[in-house]
Amino acid sequence: MAARLQYENFPNSSAYSVYKSKIIGERKDLYIGYIAYIEDIPVGVIGIYEIPEYSNTVWLSWFGIKKEYRKLGYGKQILDYTIEMAKALNKRCLRLYTFEVWNSEAQAFYKRNMDLGEYYYNEKEHKDIFEGKPKIFSISLCDEKVELWNNKFINISEDEDFHEKSVIMMKEDGIID
Repeated sequence: MAARLQYENFPNSSAYSVYKSKIIGERKDLYIGYIAYIEDIPVGVIGIYEIPEYSNTVWLSWFGIKKEYRKLGYGKQILDYTIEMAKALNKRCLRLYTFEVWNSEAQAFYKRNMDLGEYYYNEKEHKDIFEGKPKIFSISLCDEKVELWNNKFINISEDEDFHEKSVIMMKEDGIID
């Protein structure tokens, strides 16, 4: 269900292999993913994860609300809940990366609900896979002001390559056509 919801919101990418590896116990690092419901109807998916090199930060993963439930306040409720979950992990900030073109609708939401946004550019990334500039949004999880990310390497390129392979796995496992 989580993989279907995530793919519905992000049809060019898939987190299926992440979900699957966590369920079967292969993935040992921090990853918390969940499905948001209204009564018994699944309306969205979201997760948080850690990049081990930056242990004071958790990252928002695959935050998406089904189209028919957007702009009704559910996204804000789900984000607020996730921020509280992240605070319980005793991290200094929550960040996410998004893309100008692929995630253009979400940009205004993040501008309203996060402390700051900054464009991301790192020479180590493979620029040819990006459509539009990546942007990182951040929010403080403590009493300290959130600091700019300042283009520290996060390997978005590898993530995007990995997501394409995950779409193939979803097809092989019969989750999507």
